Amino acid sequence: MESRMKSFSEFKKTTTDLSELVYKTASDFNDSRIMNEEVVLFDMTQPFDIDPPTSNDSEETYAEVLEIADYVELSSPTDKQLSKEYDTSTFSNAFIDYCINNNLPINESKIVKMTKEMSIIDRQIKYQFNRPRPSQIAEARGIKFPQVDSNTADTPSYPSGHALASRVFSLYLSNIFPAHKQEFLNIEEQIGLSRMRLGVHFPSDIETGASVGNQLYQRLKDKT
Repeated sequence: MESRMKSFSEFKKTTTDLSELVYKTASDFNDSRIMNEEVVLFDMTQPFDIDPPTSNDSEETYAEVLEIADYVELSSPTDKQLSKEYDTSTFSNAFIDYCINNNLPINESKIVKMTKEMSIIDRQIKYQFNRPRPSQIAEARGIKFPQVDSNTADTPSYPSGHALASRVFSLYLSNIFPAHKQEFLNIEEQIGLSRMRLGVHFPSDIETGASVGNQLYQRLKDKT
């Protein structure tokens, strides 16, 4: 905790190349393969409206790193367990399970297909910005940061793919089952919070993920 008491200017002096830090210098074979797969459920003819993240050496990013460290340290055991359950590419199961438990007829195969295609789109956007993960920024600045335990933090940080996809699912399912809209929004919120509780995303990653999710839902060709 002592390192957190240092001023922003003191941290800045120790990070000469911070502004040039990226998640990785190039996408690996698997990411490149995924990004080149076909998208058919969404209209991809127009670019997304996305502001870039704040710079690595900005005061805003510094504040976000400290905020995320607090999220990790202050999360309850129950929150941590739930976050780990969401920490998979099959987090869409949270929506599927809710529908099944409430006897809501859904097209599971479509949701699986949506999940796969959103992963393609998300990676394409992530590598446009190539933002480092919070732990990378913390290490570069010499900030004490909790140990990160995640199986799905192997791509650039911005935007959050979990936030993006869960936003699309909450809108999609709310359109079909409007009486359950609040429950779907609650699931979306918990998935977004889980990414901060695990220490793998900045709050701005979550916010932008939701913003892109709004845009992506509008591009979903069949909303039924």
